[in-house]
Amino acid sequence: MKIPKTLTGWFTALALTCAVIAMAGTSSSTGSTAPAKDDGWEIASALDVPGKGGWTTCALFARNLEHRFTVAGGEYHVVVYDWTDAVGFGQRHALFVFRDSAGRYWGIDNRHAAKWLPGTTPAAWVDFWEPDKKTLHLVAEISNPKLLGKTADKSRLDETTLVASNP
Repeated sequence: MKIPKTLTGWFTALALTCAVIAMAGTSSSTGSTAPAKDDGWEIASALDVPGKGGWTTCALFARNLEHRFTVAGGEYHVVVYDWTDAVGFGQRHALFVFRDSAGRYWGIDNRHAAKWLPGTTPAAWVDFWEPDKKTLHLVAEISNPKLLGKTADKSRLDETTLVASNP
């Protein structure tokens, strides 16, 4: 079923979506504070994320994962940095970082699979992710403070998708 084009239908869909997002940290079925699922790896590794596999689509990939993790209620960080290699070539890159239920951080980008990242700071994550780069300069770190310490629950993402397609 398509989303209604009327303003009322749009606001209803938006309100329901916001309600699902607001449930971050609670069970989606009961509203309790039972431990949330730990679906971050599955969400981050999905092959249908726009930007996955492209050569210059790291920002698109990171922004799409940011949206998915916000809806799923899991801690995430988008780390943007500039790098240069030994021959002077350089570029800006976005690394997506998420946290699992054991408190470990994992990084993924548009060209590589997720891998464990030591440390708890963006600078430590970038240093580990790019060990062969001559220079690294942290540009920005984007996260949602309300989601710190929480893990992603894919059922919230699925419910939001259902709300958007069936208001």
